[in-house]
Amino acid sequence: MPLPPACPRCGDTDIDIVTVPPTDHGYEGWETAIECDDCDERVFARELDE
Repeated sequence: MPLPPACPRCGDTDIDIVTVPPTDHGYEGWETAIECDDCDERVFARELDE
């Protein structure tokens, strides 16, 4: 599934696509996430599939 062009929480388009190391989250391995500057949220790509 491709990542959305906007934050899935607030809809703002001022987002960054980041790769997060395993020490910064509860999942195993490196994870791709969307970080929103407007609502200050991090949404992991795997959460979009749920």
